[in-house]
Amino acid sequence: MSARPFRIVISAGELSGDEHGAALISALKLLSPSAEVRGMGGRNLRAAGVDTVLDCEKSGSIMGFALVVRSIRKIFSALNTMKDLISSWRPDVLVLVDYPDFNLRLAKFAKRLGIKVFYFIPPKMWAWRSGRVELFKKYVDSVGLIFPFERDFFLAHGYQHATFVGHPFVETLRSAESRQELREEFCATHALDPRKQMLALLPGSRWFEIEKHLEPALKAVHILQNRRPDLQCVIAVAPSIDIAKLRSRISPDARVTIIPGQALDLMRVADAGLLKSGTSNLQAVFVGLPVVTFYIGSKFSEIFVRSFVKLKEFTLPNILRPHTVVELISHYVQPDMIVTALEPLLDGSPRGKVLQDDYKEIVESLRDYDENPAFAGTTQAYERAAKLVIQTATPAPR
Repeated sequence: MSARPFRIVISAGELSGDEHGAALISALKLLSPSAEVRGMGGRNLRAAGVDTVLDCEKSGSIMGFALVVRSIRKIFSALNTMKDLISSWRPDVLVLVDYPDFNLRLAKFAKRLGIKVFYFIPPKMWAWRSGRVELFKKYVDSVGLIFPFERDFFLAHGYQHATFVGHPFVETLRSAESRQELREEFCATHALDPRKQMLALLPGSRWFEIEKHLEPALKAVHILQNRRPDLQCVIAVAPSIDIAKLRSRISPDARVTIIPGQALDLMRVADAGLLKSGTSNLQAVFVGLPVVTFYIGSKFSEIFVRSFVKLKEFTLPNILRPHTVVELISHYVQPDMIVTALEPLLDGSPRGKVLQDDYKEIVESLRDYDENPAFAGTTQAYERAAKLVIQTATPAPR
């Protein structure tokens, strides 16, 4: 690398990518304190010291076919801004985090300029659109994986530069030993009773998800609270969600507490959870929260998934270990079906014990990582990913 400071451009287009990217950059700055980082991200990457030329909470996170079509101008504007940054600043490496359709276009652009490309948390090509691996062969120099089965997919498709670094949650989400203390503190902060059962409701991190999921979830909660008057329901949403707008969608009579930005804290102390399918479901595994997962897609997305997606189960715990948690998808997201799935978890039935054993099996599968001389002495997945970034950016000896 040159004598100037190590330059990195990072592109994270969603909340989870912003969180993972921030942890990666923090680990990287411990290895290379003078590194300069710019790019697209949100509040987490900014807190990690990244100069965000684009705020992904405003310019990036667009999901769903209809939303993409309506936002196409904004997406291309963001893409052009990132291309301008890469071409003018000439980083040593471009770091991409998830957000595939956008980021693979950036990878192609960067490679044409001779800039190295590292992809952290690649798209789920093992589930659908496996042909995208050909783009990785052309435009991506190195990949950091957080699931062990992904390595087999890449190798089977002729890509040799994918490395399993372990899953970050192994270090960051160990089950708390002092759960009761955490629960009492959490309840005191939010005017809840630690002696009463608590249900965590996570309807989604984006407003369009909340709009789809809130009504059936609250109807189920209403049924449960009629049967269990002491049941407390706590809704956790992303910090970017307008709480006043959310409250306007909830009946004043509903017995729910809304908290922004503390989903993980809630999952650590709740008795059971109703979670929108996504990363939070794997977080629940690591903190030991029994959950039911649900998701309502558009009619178009449902037809598309049935036609093209290879998976029969969609939530991460079930991909890692089939049939671990109950999944309610699309037309199965009905209040009575939610109640039927949740009640055994609240009743302390044998199902809860089996679930905890299944969770332990999943966690164990994610503790390992691939061998790499650079990983000697490392203790965290983000640290190993940071080593790969430096390795990718460093020219091979001649």
